[in-house]
Amino acid sequence: MTEEKRATQAAGREDDQAVIDPKRSRLDPKIHDPAIFCPVDPLIRLAARIGKAKKSMKPFVPGRVYTIKYKGRHITLAGPAMGAPAASYLVERMIAGGAKHIIMLGLCGSINREVKIGDLVVPTKAWSEEGTSRHYYPKSRGGAPSDKALAAAVEALNEAGKSYHLGPVWTTDAVFRETKGKVKTYGEKGLLAVEMEASALFAVAKYREVDLSALLITSDELFDLRWRMGFTRPRFLSACRLACQAAMEAAYKLAPPEKDESSGEDIFDDLAKPGEEEKENVEKDEEEDGDES
Repeated sequence: MTEEKRATQAAGREDDQAVIDPKRSRLDPKIHDPAIFCPVDPLIRLAARIGKAKKSMKPFVPGRVYTIKYKGRHITLAGPAMGAPAASYLVERMIAGGAKHIIMLGLCGSINREVKIGDLVVPTKAWSEEGTSRHYYPKSRGGAPSDKALAAAVEALNEAGKSYHLGPVWTTDAVFRETKGKVKTYGEKGLLAVEMEASALFAVAKYREVDLSALLITSDELFDLRWRMGFTRPRFLSACRLACQAAMEAAYKLAPPEKDESSGEDIFDDLAKPGEEEKENVEKDEEEDGDES
């Protein structure tokens, strides 16, 4: 290789360096590893209640951060941030804060007759029709979860004895441009559902070399080219509760609890004891959440 070619390649690498890198600020809330990212507000509220989560008083725009203690492990729950740009921004900050093992807990619309409202979907690939992932991998038209994170999600559902669909999904930026032609074409190609974050988050995770997979609840159906909503159906609501529990188990499996081998005690116990001021703020926030519900 000539000196000129080396210089050209070096200049190209420098040009590709970001001007703004995600960094943890002292003003950010504590981010634990593993973590759950949830793009949808009602779903993250449900997950927080099921996990008896403590909400951080520190802002994490555009979302918020909770801490769940599950089987001796602290798990961060963060969101909401809907759509690829906002979701990627928040997950980048989660990774900068220390999250290396992440489960995305979200919603999807079925474009396959086999997938019904209330069914769970675990994406093996995501076909990209969003703009964010191409800033990480310009030539890519899709992405996939890490093998480790995918296995954790599947194992959590198998152990719970719950059925699910395993296969590719379609990620879009435009809810109101899920056209009849695209729904029909992608359904015929074997894609299971449409959602708004997976392909972008798969790209971010690959770029940052962290483990990430997704667990989706089917909230509506489009496969017969009509929009059939299921947001208030008992089967959907039951599936949301089950998915929240499965996401916690999958996150736990990604990063098992660390133990103090010398004492046999959970080294995270002390971290679970907030100061009086923090405890007062948490209790106040829980009262406000109760008023909202």
